[in-house]
Amino acid sequence: MDGRIKNVVKIQREYKPLAEYPLQSIEKAIRKLKDGEGVFYVSDNAGQKGIIENVKLAYYNTDVMDDCPYLLPVYIFEGTSEGSQFTAMVYALEEDCYTVTGGTT
Repeated sequence: MDGRIKNVVKIQREYKPLAEYPLQSIEKAIRKLKDGEGVFYVSDNAGQKGIIENVKLAYYNTDVMDDCPYLLPVYIFEGTSEGSQFTAMVYALEEDCYTVTGGTT
């Protein structure tokens, strides 16, 4: 290398707020998690069932390199399963507000 910059990738960008969007209920989001929808972050020690201890609404960028100008609202669930901590995430928007391609949340 000769010390010159060859390439730069900028991952920070401006995000646009959505004017209005309908959120699904937390109960509906929990049903989706029970049906296997969403993303689960668990250790190998976690079992098939768990206890949700905390729920929060957050905003998520689907992919660092995604050019989508919007942050998506998601519910983040935290809890325990057989003594291990878990985190799960599911979209908070009603289904008619988004389309999932190439996988799940």
